Amino acid sequence: MIQKLKENKVPFGLMSKEMQEKALEIGIKDNFRPYSNSADFTGYWGGCVGIDREFEESCTYQLRADYEPEQGVVKYKVKDIGGVFDYINDDGESMGHLCQAVDDCDFIGFLYEDEYVRPVSRCYRLSKGHDPDYRMYKNNIGKYEVLTPTHVLFKGKE
Repeated sequence: MIQKLKENKVPFGLMSKEMQEKALEIGIKDNFRPYSNSADFTGYWGGCVGIDREFEESCTYQLRADYEPEQGVVKYKVKDIGGVFDYINDDGESMGHLCQAVDDCDFIGFLYEDEYVRPVSRCYRLSKGHDPDYRMYKNNIGKYEVLTPTHVLFKGKE
């Protein structure tokens, strides 16, 4: 589908439904350019100047030749399995222990309840009003809450 969008020569409104859906998913801004088979085409084409806004039914667009799909993010849920934290797939199968995730070359980070991604598998928080930290101070060691991520994130093709 990507190659078809790169070679497209028909107006958006005449493209197949699948091509239109993929184009909308990719998004027009910085990804598509107006297309004309005219030899003197200079980049401006009548009503097709809104290349950073939305697709016009009557305009023809091509996906940039150098466009590459972005890598998606694979998200695994963290679960306590017999006293050890594992990250699991959608079928509930363990994909590995939490501490092993960082050794994977596609590892991105650990997602916590506050929606922040951090590089460590455990964080500490002094109290609810404080931001999580990677370290704790020994004079308050008994007062810290140990935080566990909700998910492990990896790079992966969509």
